[in-house]
Amino acid sequence: MLSLIIPVYNGEEYLHRCLETILLQGCNDLEVLFVDDGSTDGSSRILNEMKSEYDWIRVIEQVNSGVSAARNRGISEAKGEYLAFLDCDDELYPDALNFMMNEAKKSNADMVCCATEFRSASRSTYEFGTNNRYEYSSLEARIQYLLGGKITISAWNKLFKRETIGNIRFNEDIAIHEDKLFVYECLCQADRVVVEDKPMYVYYQNESSTCHVQMTAKWFDVMKVLDVIDNQIDEEAAEEKDALILNRFNTHKYLYRKMSREPSFMKSHIEKSTAYKEKC
Repeated sequence: MLSLIIPVYNGEEYLHRCLETILLQGCNDLEVLFVDDGSTDGSSRILNEMKSEYDWIRVIEQVNSGVSAARNRGISEAKGEYLAFLDCDDELYPDALNFMMNEAKKSNADMVCCATEFRSASRSTYEFGTNNRYEYSSLEARIQYLLGGKITISAWNKLFKRETIGNIRFNEDIAIHEDKLFVYECLCQADRVVVEDKPMYVYYQNESSTCHVQMTAKWFDVMKVLDVIDNQIDEEAAEEKDALILNRFNTHKYLYRKMSREPSFMKSHIEKSTAYKEKC
């Protein structure tokens, strides 16, 4: 069985489209877990209507605790041998889940990753992917990941074997880039990782989402993530350490550039902005 975990917070305008994309997946053994994270709009009503119509839909309600807590609740409640994540305002290509699960079984892969199609409010669309297939060991996959290669930081364009996730959970104290640590820790537990480098996930770039709002101190959470990863890398793993150094450099550069576009924020965080400028 495949468990698809979908966090929902005030997503009423997206839920019918979300259901349509699920119905096109062609999975015979699928359960869908909608985790309603304390929505205050009509999401709860819509979800319960869906549940009454489809017996493979489960609705889990909780007080508002954030996307990481919602995903963790889904992991704990899931019954499937394989797990995947979908944001309720995104879509999957038809048959994407079935394709990735068949690949996981055929290759005995612990994780299967796909590329992403990005769509913006202006209707512009761009895709990443070479349409090639890649297979990596755990170490090779972690290096690719840290170098920004074929394995991206997001949890939602991946299929995970349940035993690979094990006791790994999203860190609920991290507000932004919460996926980055979770995916890295899963890669540490994976023996074989397959990348089908063609778009199968559609990510809608919502300008009001966490990743596009004005910068706050929460953006520095990514540095905490890199520190945790650094502590987990074996001192003898020189190539992985080098990949992390490059990742940290690129992250410093990204944060400094983002701060430089917001002078008031930069002024109030002058120590951090000066430190990042020096590191860049």
